[in-house]
Amino acid sequence: MLWALGADIRQQSSWKKLKVRTVIKLDIYGDIYFVARDNNETTITYPSLATAHFLKISDYAIALAAIINFEACIKSKNSTNVSTPYPSIQLLKSYIHQDAGWSESFKSFNTGMYAKPEIKKIIEYFVGIKPAGFFEPLFKSAKLNGALEELKSQSEKIETVRNVVTSFRASKFDELSFTEYRKQDYNSKIDSLIKKEIDLKDQGFELKKVIFEQKKQVRLISKAESELFKDYQFATNEVEGQSVNCPTCGTEHRNNVIDRFQLIDDREQLIDARKLMQKDIAKYKAQLDGLNHELAELRNLISIEKMYSNTPEHLEQMIVENSMGHFDSMLGNVFEQVTNHNSAHRELLEEEIRGVGTFKKNKIYREKVKSIKQEFRNKLRAYLEDLAVEDVDGLEEQQLLYSFDVSVSGSDVSRAILAYYRAITDISSKYCAAYTLPMVIDTPLQQEQDIENLTLIVGFLSKWNDQQLFLFGSDQQCYDEIKSDSYTKVTLLTARKRLLSTENYIALASSYDRFFSL
Repeated sequence: MLWALGADIRQQSSWKKLKVRTVIKLDIYGDIYFVARDNNETTITYPSLATAHFLKISDYAIALAAIINFEACIKSKNSTNVSTPYPSIQLLKSYIHQDAGWSESFKSFNTGMYAKPEIKKIIEYFVGIKPAGFFEPLFKSAKLNGALEELKSQSEKIETVRNVVTSFRASKFDELSFTEYRKQDYNSKIDSLIKKEIDLKDQGFELKKVIFEQKKQVRLISKAESELFKDYQFATNEVEGQSVNCPTCGTEHRNNVIDRFQLIDDREQLIDARKLMQKDIAKYKAQLDGLNHELAELRNLISIEKMYSNTPEHLEQMIVENSMGHFDSMLGNVFEQVTNHNSAHRELLEEEIRGVGTFKKNKIYREKVKSIKQEFRNKLRAYLEDLAVEDVDGLEEQQLLYSFDVSVSGSDVSRAILAYYRAITDISSKYCAAYTLPMVIDTPLQQEQDIENLTLIVGFLSKWNDQQLFLFGSDQQCYDEIKSDSYTKVTLLTARKRLLSTENYIALASSYDRFFSL
């Protein structure tokens, strides 16, 4: 279920081989969203029935954050800019994994791409210590920095183009320089170019001959195809076993099933030969087009050489020098304008970044933080007592909000973790603008809990009235208190690792598959 929402959960290595497809229906105050996931591709269907398809989890994370009103941003380990975190971070407090989640807080998801100080910011966001206003300037700076990096990249590309074009210009005008042309024997060079032109024309003529012969062969093969097909039609209309004379070619054929199939096979071989020849014709035509293009360039060059051969030396020098000056002036003006525009834009972005500022921590804010931390400790203490967790003295001195490390052991560890998650969630629902999501709790019984402690857990969860819960585990009598609640939906699995029977799946398939055909 959490994987369906894009979270990177701790799973068996064989999970990826299962090619799981899922659809999750989210009802947020009457607005219905459908999130469909197929491997790493995700599609969201919005209340308006508009759809959005995501190939990258980073893009999907932004869309999910907008749906659940998640307004925090942090840096990943491989980035210098903040961004909307992956779904695993957005759902951080909504899952207790059956193994890792019961021994240490916030270990139910794979969050290795984020450093602990960044995850600490998310915890502070959940409890209201870092409100949305704290992240607004970070988001704005990240957007401006991204635009600035893109502009710098563009400037580097422009400079590269300038160098390439300048180098190209220099080499071309060096070929046309006055001193070089004065030394050349123009007639000799023109003769050489004309000889090359004749060679290209000869090559083109040979190609035309080949294409003509190939087309003639294709026509013959096509005619043979047609005659064989008529032979086959005639044979199938006559009595099998008799010899028949073909009306199209006069050939006598043995008329049996084997010979009829031989006619078909012969025709298929002709069709293959014709297709192969047609491919060759296309290849020769492409070569001919290339030769014609080369010829056109060569003729232009011959015209230029003839013009220079008939131009007096002093005019030649003037033309070349004026051409170089004009080109350099034009080239310089274009790049100067583009460079100046980019520089001005960069200065504006840098000025905006300097003016973004930071979140102000005034006296009222500091008092609020102090109050939130105290409220968290009070709730945590009360929940630990409800779950009969021992040795919880010293809560006032410990930084439990960020790193839950109460000096308890054995089965008390799991119940203490449960108390911590509820305290965080309660504070979050009060102080954080993000919507409180369902809480997924996986197999509390196996965490060294006896029936007496499991009964405590069930009673604790049954009083968590303002939180939607998904509780997974083997059926126990002590769960009856929760199962008897009118709001509780119970699903009993009668087969290992199978939620739906074949019949139920077939009934749902048509409505389910439509989300994967968008």
